[in-house]
Amino acid sequence: MSAGMILFGIIVGIVALLFIVLGWQIWIKEKIELIHSYHYERVEDKKGYTKAMGIMVFLVGVVLFVDALLAVFNLFPVTILGAILIGTLFIMTIVLIVIQGKYNGGMF
Repeated sequence: MSAGMILFGIIVGIVALLFIVLGWQIWIKEKIELIHSYHYERVEDKKGYTKAMGIMVFLVGVVLFVDALLAVFNLFPVTILGAILIGTLFIMTIVLIVIQGKYNGGMF
């Protein structure tokens, strides 16, 4: 286990926890103000929007946290960890764009 992977895991883990907390706040507490206002100016169903966006932000945090744990415990080679992370975040970004389009009528 290299010191670099441990440091990477710690940094990504901290960022992951931030995403988890933000996702929870948006999803459960319906704190829409945590999202930039131009992303929800035309949203009519704020409850549905905060639920969908909050769940996705929360899941991004979970994916990052799992990646951090895999890195710290050196369970996969770095290339596989990177591919899993990039692929998963790419799919989640597409889902976030679809959610944004559904509730706001577009990205902005």
